[in-house]
Amino acid sequence: MPSDDEAAAETTVAEQARQGAILDHGLDRQSRTSEDDAELMVFVDRAQRYSGADIAIVFVLDGPYEVVVATSLPLPVRIVAREQGLVEWVLRQGNGDRVFATADAAAHPALQLSSLVNGTSGKVRFFAAAPLIDRDGIGLGALCLLSPRQRDDFEEGTSRLSEVRDDIMATLEARRAVPSRPQLDPSSPRHPTADGTERNRDSPIDLIIDQRAVHTLFQPIVHLQTGAVVGFEAFARGPAGTPLESPLALISAAHDVGRLGELDWVCRVNAMEAATASGLHPSISWFINVEPAGLELDCPEDLRPAYEYARRDLRIVLEVIDRVGNSYLPSLLRASDRARRDAWGVAVNLNADGSSVGLLPFLQPDALKLAIPMLRQVRLLKVAEATAAVRAYAERRGAVIIGEGIETEEEQRLAQFYGATYGQGYRFGKPEPLPESTPAPRDPIPLVQRPMPLVGDTPFEVLAQSCTVTISPKHLLVGLAAHLESHSVEHNEACALLTCFQRAEFFGARSLTRYRQLATRNAYTLVLAEGLEAQTWPGLQIAPLKRSSRMCQEWVTIVVGPHYAAALVAQDIGDRGADADRRYKFIYTHDRSKVINAARSYLGHLTIPPSVFDAPPPVREPGRGRLRR
Repeated sequence: MPSDDEAAAETTVAEQARQGAILDHGLDRQSRTSEDDAELMVFVDRAQRYSGADIAIVFVLDGPYEVVVATSLPLPVRIVAREQGLVEWVLRQGNGDRVFATADAAAHPALQLSSLVNGTSGKVRFFAAAPLIDRDGIGLGALCLLSPRQRDDFEEGTSRLSEVRDDIMATLEARRAVPSRPQLDPSSPRHPTADGTERNRDSPIDLIIDQRAVHTLFQPIVHLQTGAVVGFEAFARGPAGTPLESPLALISAAHDVGRLGELDWVCRVNAMEAATASGLHPSISWFINVEPAGLELDCPEDLRPAYEYARRDLRIVLEVIDRVGNSYLPSLLRASDRARRDAWGVAVNLNADGSSVGLLPFLQPDALKLAIPMLRQVRLLKVAEATAAVRAYAERRGAVIIGEGIETEEEQRLAQFYGATYGQGYRFGKPEPLPESTPAPRDPIPLVQRPMPLVGDTPFEVLAQSCTVTISPKHLLVGLAAHLESHSVEHNEACALLTCFQRAEFFGARSLTRYRQLATRNAYTLVLAEGLEAQTWPGLQIAPLKRSSRMCQEWVTIVVGPHYAAALVAQDIGDRGADADRRYKFIYTHDRSKVINAARSYLGHLTIPPSVFDAPPPVREPGRGRLRR
């Protein structure tokens, strides 16, 4: 038996190793730019959502403390002494990465003295922890679930908590130097990058992209009434058994080397090849996610044959994530336009709070995806407003609603209550290789939306084809424009406000202040004018027009919401003299279809600054929540 001195020395060495590992994984306080680790936030949100716990937290052992590095809810206390915490005891049990759970921590002899349990720092009753142990066997901390109430029904939830923990560890391991992989041969043929150059780098993500070393798993989508499989959603994975197998690690690594768009194409076409090879019935729908970075790139030449085959023979549905973030909407419009030319469909993932409902009139999707677990995290009235707008669109356009993340019979009933005809989630199947066969669906997902193609016309040119044109001085039109601006925020709808001020001189500091206020209550707000400096504020994007753009001759105010639409578009005649007396040809309409066509033409003139692709995207856990790939 080691002496006290030897035991103390061993403890010191172990703690030094732990601190080194904390640094290597970027978990120390100095490595974070904010209190919460941004990459880990998606995992704690996911763990809370799937478990139904009040809060999910990632604790790490940093020196003498247990420190919160990511939490699903704000906490008044983010650091406790290790002897007063909970994670230290869990790791000392020596049970590896096995999940620990107790219905009542206050009744547990080893946990009841913790300040998180006895009331000094909290009153935890239900407690579950999935240890975070790195590939060297060092315990970093734990992913924890906490509630102030006892809970006896968590037994089957341990496997789900383990899955989230495994994704966290894959993300953390990807932060360290990744060793070479035997299945990725640096000497094998390399594909040119998007700009036609050869890369000299031999990082694992470069090798994965160059050698197309991804694979695809598929989760079934079913008709909720019959349970019949009608389609599959594709989920990309990196090489099995490597830190880059995790979709988040894969995407983050591609972003870091500036190759996210190429990775997106590799993943998309890999899914198409697998779908083609399956030989499943042609009425099966294949949901494939798209990234903004990939939308701006042409298909790589070596992938084009498989892509062209899929264009002809597969029933593809491009699935758009719910980042309504203004800038990449034009790319989505162009991508959806191409999809419709190939008789493909478009699906949109929706935020539970309804903030992304504003996308629907412009993309005119065939399918609307609702994350059922997330609806429980939003106020009931807000959910009712959002789902009412979704139902209104679906009824008006003949689109369908798909409930995502369905794991229980109760969640299936909830999905149907909110209008879902189809469903997806672990209740119906987890992501896995495709089956050898599946019956032809009797109720295939309808792909019937055919919006007006984008042809480069301006809003005035679009409306002038079917509306009466009138002439008026500017001072009479100012009141109409102000009325529409105010209407965009007065009726509690998730509206889009699209405006063009011709030149920067007509959009000054007072206008900016007003529009920043409007943007706080709109789904999104866009301002265009020649000479404007590109700016982005919460909910507001300001972008310049090229001097050669015909939009520079137009004054535009368009409002589109789930239940309201109006457009005032005016074309400058070219008068000289006092600004208020300058005359315009103008069109004022509330015809919804005409307004939407004008709005789509407006968005086609929005240019995209390169910075829109600077941030790596979120990642969606297959069929469970709001994370992607």
